[in-house]
Amino acid sequence: MPGLFNVLVYHHVTKGMTGTNIFLIQFLKALDQSMFNVKLLIYGEADSKLMAQLKKHVSEIEYWHLPFLSRTFSTFLKLITGFLIELLVIRKIRYSNKFHLIISTNPSTTPIFPNIAYVHYPSFNYKAFVSQYSTFTLTNRVINMLYGALITMFILFLNKVTLAFFGEHAKNVLYLTNSKYTAKIIKFCCQKPSIVVHPPVNAKMYIRACSSDKPRTSYVITISRFAYEKKLYVIPIIAKLVKSPASFIVVGTLKGRMGQEVKDTIMKLCRRLSVEDKVKILPNLSDELKTEIL
Repeated sequence: MPGLFNVLVYHHVTKGMTGTNIFLIQFLKALDQSMFNVKLLIYGEADSKLMAQLKKHVSEIEYWHLPFLSRTFSTFLKLITGFLIELLVIRKIRYSNKFHLIISTNPSTTPIFPNIAYVHYPSFNYKAFVSQYSTFTLTNRVINMLYGALITMFILFLNKVTLAFFGEHAKNVLYLTNSKYTAKIIKFCCQKPSIVVHPPVNAKMYIRACSSDKPRTSYVITISRFAYEKKLYVIPIIAKLVKSPASFIVVGTLKGRMGQEVKDTIMKLCRRLSVEDKVKILPNLSDELKTEIL
């Protein structure tokens, strides 16, 4: 009967309407419209706007406020917190028979006990992690190399523990992902096929911008969260290589210490490569200003 099918969804959230948070809202909306009875377990750092949106589509929310997971060098903490939640919380729920389906939409958790895991990128696997986080910072190469080596060894250790003790459980998880590209990475790193479910994107803003009759100028625009894994440092390098009179604009969400460090790194590299006049950084813009720029 509609409404009697109980689903648990769990997710690591951050402040603001980030890509994964918007995806989570749309995912819950789809479940709600399908008449499922949904409980949401979220941890990390959420704001009132996000909480208000989430409450529209679930029958119950359990929220653990863990702001330390949003700080700069929190990769260790995210992984170990996610692993412990899987081991101590999700495992117990999985075998309690309280829920018919358990879904992880969390990009930073090692999926062991959910029935379905929507994986944005398998950074819980050391092979994928090394590929994604090849550069943490350009400000101190020694710290970069040391941190990269430590986190890679940590993830390798976590992978071995997971496979040794919970490998059979992990094999039974159904993977969903967001693109054929990510599906290939999951297949290579996790030895499992996945189903591609393209995430919902509100394209109205982009359609309006692209259909505008205003004269075009030579701009290259990047919209991205200011984070190490987005590798925004390549933009000043490309700006240096491009000989045509093009300007580059970086638009996106900047929050916390990591966001500021990434912005400072881009600006420092712009000065080093003498492309300050070609690269503009415009964080935390309104949708109206984004549309105007596009």
